[in-house]
Amino acid sequence: MASLRQFGERMRVKAQQNQAYRQVFDELSMLSDRDLADIGLSRSDITDVAKQAAAEYA
Repeated sequence: MASLRQFGERMRVKAQQNQAYRQVFDELSMLSDRDLADIGLSRSDITDVAKQAAAEYA
């Protein structure tokens, strides 16, 4: 039973990570290149920043 609980917990964490990744990715993707530059990012940084946000739920 514990392994089923652990599985459920891992699935919950994965869902939160996916949600965080998608939210950050989508929000940053909507910004213009100029807006991204204003916050010190470029378009190529979006994936890494979204992955970092998702990793916070690990």
